[in-house]
Amino acid sequence: MDTTAMNAQVLFLRRPHYRPAGTNSVTVTKDCFDIRNAPIPTAGEGEVLVRNLLVSCDPYLRGRMTETFPLDQPIPVRAVGRVESSGDRR
Repeated sequence: MDTTAMNAQVLFLRRPHYRPAGTNSVTVTKDCFDIRNAPIPTAGEGEVLVRNLLVSCDPYLRGRMTETFPLDQPIPVRAVGRVESSGDRR
């Protein structure tokens, strides 16, 4: 068993499809996303490493998926976390 800690990420792969023409409804399906593990980064100079404890998945995200979010990147969300390490000398 690999005990190396990993950084689980939800990536946004493809834009959702609009429902029938003329509606503003958007159909978001599981193929719009992928869950991947990446190595946990090290806090660089002036940075902090934060462990997310709670992640917000709010309805406004659906609207932003149609144009704003970059593809093949983690989804930017609000989170509550704890500082695990710091590269800040203060």
